[in-house]
Amino acid sequence: MEVSQDLKALAYGELEALSELSGGFLDLIDDSRDLVIEYRGDPEQLRKKICRASLIRRIWISNGTGERLFVELDRSRYRALRRGRLDNAVVIDLRIARLLVNLARTEEGGVFLDPFVGSGVIAQEAMLVGAHVIGIDINQST
Repeated sequence: MEVSQDLKALAYGELEALSELSGGFLDLIDDSRDLVIEYRGDPEQLRKKICRASLIRRIWISNGTGERLFVELDRSRYRALRRGRLDNAVVIDLRIARLLVNLARTEEGGVFLDPFVGSGVIAQEAMLVGAHVIGIDINQST
């Protein structure tokens, strides 16, 4: 699995969450260069969930005789990241917001509670994966 090298541990956590949402399990085999994992589950169910990933670029499948590309993700949506402040609300990177939604193991059709909604970036990412979002904030103007 090809991921951002500086975010390897978070990428593994994200893949672990997405594999659980797909009904599978994984074990880390090697992380010296790329992440090498063993996945036990239905690969097609994983493919359906892995498109949500924010940190994973490519995944290959090895069957002992060779490797083939399993999935390549277009991360161009995350190139134009919003950073800093919007009025009085802090706006976080879209990539980090999606990562948080994935790490929370948010399911399509499930309920996602954002108790400090602020600018709503995390709530928006939860809606994009098909969750029903409830947002609460002390400041009514955000």
